[in-house]
Amino acid sequence: MPRDLIKLESGIVHTPEFADHLKDLHAREAPRHPGEVLSLDYVRCGSGPQEGSEWLQITWIPLQSATRDFIYRIGIVPLFLHRQSFRGLRGRGLHAENGQITVLS
Repeated sequence: MPRDLIKLESGIVHTPEFADHLKDLHAREAPRHPGEVLSLDYVRCGSGPQEGSEWLQITWIPLQSATRDFIYRIGIVPLFLHRQSFRGLRGRGLHAENGQITVLS
């Protein structure tokens, strides 16, 4: 279980391990993605048969399609969060361990 949480001015909460995971991912993949930025998508079902289920993915998107107001710096890595993802992560934290990203309640 992570001990340290970092809260950015934007309200994003993450662990140092999540920042390290992004840094490693960025260092490994950025040379193959010029003109792109990492994007985090997060969906959590609030009702229906999959209520409580959540999905998270990190992909590369063209920088020009990312709204600058929603690009945040996690450690040294710029990360785009869609508005819906940002709202869904409110009050939760992002953590990474053994290459897996988890959302902390």
